[in-house]
Parts: sequence; C-alpha cells; structure tokens
Amino acid sequence: MNNPQQLNYTQQLEHRIAMIQYDIKKLVDNLDDNRLMETLDKTNALIHIINIELSSDLTRDDSLSKKLIKH
Repeated sequence: MNNPQQLNYTQQLEHRIAMIQYDIKKLVDNLDDNRLMETLDKTNALIHIINIELSSDLTRDDSLSKKLIKH
C-alpha cells in the first residue's frame, strides 16, 4: 500500500487494527522471550494487553458489550 488515501474509511480502520494486532503480538512475544510475562501479570498490565487483543479482533463481538471507560 503506497497511498493510504486510496483506501476507504473501513479499509483504513482495518489496516490500523491489523497494525495494532501485529505490535501487540510482537510485544507479547518479546515479554515471553525475556520471561517477563509473570511480572506483567502481577501488575494487571496483562489484562490490558488481552483487552486490546480482544477489542481489535473484528471477528469477535464480546468487547462491544463492555462500557467505554473515560478518564
């Protein structure tokens, strides 16, 4: 893809989500490789990674039933 402007809005969102999923996978792989997942789990940060994975999976609907949290 040389020109993202050629994509329609839905295609742009799908591309962005695919990029997020890729980066999350690489982050988790890196944490696994460095034996940091146990530490991460103790801080509840792993829950947020899992939520990002689930929310960005367009084949799943479970995240649609959760309330949006505003800070």
